[in-house]
Amino acid sequence: MMERYLTSAWSAVAPGLGNHLWQSTLVALIAGLLTLALRKHHARARYWLWLAASLKFLAPFSRLVELGRRLTWTRHSAESVSPGFYFAIDQIGQPFSQSAVRVSSTTNPPIVSSSLTHFLPLVAILWLCGFLAVVLVWTVRWLRISSAMKSSILLHDGREVQALRRVERVGGLRS
Repeated sequence: MMERYLTSAWSAVAPGLGNHLWQSTLVALIAGLLTLALRKHHARARYWLWLAASLKFLAPFSRLVELGRRLTWTRHSAESVSPGFYFAIDQIGQPFSQSAVRVSSTTNPPIVSSSLTHFLPLVAILWLCGFLAVVLVWTVRWLRISSAMKSSILLHDGREVQALRRVERVGGLRS
């Protein structure tokens, strides 16, 4: 009973989860490449790139598309955009949906969909392992910085302290 419930729940969640994971990973990859391209620019630009990529992980694109479909839009000219464009966007946006899994011939379509259903947990587990590896690396780095800060010695005099005091006076800061 429980196994059948979990199987049906997984088959309902897997396509959306697969879409969200591959799209978010692609956005993060593009953000990483753009960050490398903008490494000589302001840190503010790189910050906004990574913030946008992080927000993409929070907001599944399929939910935004669904929200857009539910809103009623008035079209001024329906001939301006070809229906083929909408079909292409639907195909790109829903690669793991059941419509994308269907085979045009009638030879064993359940085998294709069941093999895809078995493939998606592997992809999700692989993605989760990568996610946990990144979190582990960041945690280790944070702990190293934290221990270095705890073992540091406060400076009371020297060139650096004088420079900071001068910046405090010029900027009107108290500490």
